[in-house]
Amino acid sequence: MEDKEIKEFNSQFEDEILDIAFILKEYAVGAGKVPNKEKYYQVSISAIAYKNFADNTVVENENITIQKKDDDTKYYFNTFKDKTIVRLKVRKHKDFDNALYKRFLLVELIENNYEDEDLEPILDKYVQPVYYKDEILGTFELDKGLNTFINNINWVDKKKVEVTFNNDNIENSIQILRKIFEDKKELDKKVKEYIASQLLEEANSYNEDADKKKINEKQFAKLLTFESISIKSNGIDFYVDDGDVFWGHVIIVESDFDFSFKDAYIAG
Repeated sequence: MEDKEIKEFNSQFEDEILDIAFILKEYAVGAGKVPNKEKYYQVSISAIAYKNFADNTVVENENITIQKKDDDTKYYFNTFKDKTIVRLKVRKHKDFDNALYKRFLLVELIENNYEDEDLEPILDKYVQPVYYKDEILGTFELDKGLNTFINNINWVDKKKVEVTFNNDNIENSIQILRKIFEDKKELDKKVKEYIASQLLEEANSYNEDADKKKINEKQFAKLLTFESISIKSNGIDFYVDDGDVFWGHVIIVESDFDFSFKDAYIAG
């Protein structure tokens, strides 16, 4: 008998079973569940295009997902490989035509590493690297799974930091990054001093638990080193190594585009 949780999930999809081939994207497989609420994982397999064999229609869309409820995720991570074509039996979501995310329910794997003359040119184009070159900041490469451009750029004391920004607003992100790197020495100092002022009490609590001496703000700031900078749609996240104060956790400082800091907290 079908479990209630699975039955409710599957009821979102139409009964008709379709024969469709999908191009899987980078970081194709993910899974998660709500602790103490859900018994099964929701597995999501992301795709960039599909071909429906009922009429040989080919659709390209970055928001395609094939989903399944299961108590074990190992099969999906081992079976569905990034940047490949798979042929599946699926059921279409009942709100498929109106929804932003084109969702399918996985029924059965027909063929892995499927070859299709209509889909292969799309896959070939997808696997080609995409770059954005800036005369000051250098060359960024697009991580297609995250839709994010990435580069490693010299920071203070010639230490490299990873810099990322979304593919949706390139020019604005580049202007913000130029401003950051023009003032990198002052910004490096300000971010570290802000962390020290906000998290000193918590840092000394960790030190006490580890039988270490208390530190002041100046000593705390000296222990910190930049790891990465992420430009988001609503601000900037600075990721800073904690100098082992918080036992190896990263510290994130949230900032607006004028470098007014909003928060500093431990993560990871």
